[in-house]
Amino acid sequence: MTRRDFCSLAAAAAPLAAQTAVNPDPGAPKAAIERWKDLRFGMFIHWGPVSIVGTEIGWSRGGERRGRQDKTTGNVPVEVYDNLYRMFNPTKFDPDEWVQLAKDAGMKYLVLTTKHHDGFVEFDSKLTDYKITGEKAAYRRDIVRMLSDACRRGGIDWGVYYSQPDWHHPDYRHGEAHARYIQYLHGQVRELLTNYGPTRMWFFDGLGGQAADWDAPQLLKMSSSHGSL
Repeated sequence: MTRRDFCSLAAAAAPLAAQTAVNPDPGAPKAAIERWKDLRFGMFIHWGPVSIVGTEIGWSRGGERRGRQDKTTGNVPVEVYDNLYRMFNPTKFDPDEWVQLAKDAGMKYLVLTTKHHDGFVEFDSKLTDYKITGEKAAYRRDIVRMLSDACRRGGIDWGVYYSQPDWHHPDYRHGEAHARYIQYLHGQVRELLTNYGPTRMWFFDGLGGQAADWDAPQLLKMSSSHGSL
């Protein structure tokens, strides 16, 4: 693991420390961090419809990036990017093969990007149709279900990456409507925790601004109650 990888993973694990605000046991965050350190080596997977055009997930999407001060944008027009899922059809995807590759390399966990900043959902969320199982999707199979089940069959830890920013959702960072987005975010986190567990680790991304922007105390409390922290 490179120094850059370590720093990135440490930053992702930092929200564990915030658990003390909702969990009175001061030993719980430390124990979780020690378990994380013992794992040492694992696989992060960023994969989805953007693979068709071979550009970076989320960041290559054109259009407005609400919540950011800079005005830069991606090189794939939004009307193209947001419709790639209608063509994405990885019929040869074999989750058990991916897990075996990870194990053969000595990895102890696997983390999948279930939703990046582009807002596309890789699981069968009941809160949106912009998802891998949506009516307009080409593949229409639950990638999160397939990989999480394969991890348990293969005996390695399953983890979730989930982005709070969502440049596709109309309510995200849109004045008072953002309150509805918080409900959407919490709803999807609850879906992932209850329908795809046990989830051994969770990586949020984009926790800028204030805790109130995400109702973070409640979000951490919900995650903790499901045993992901």
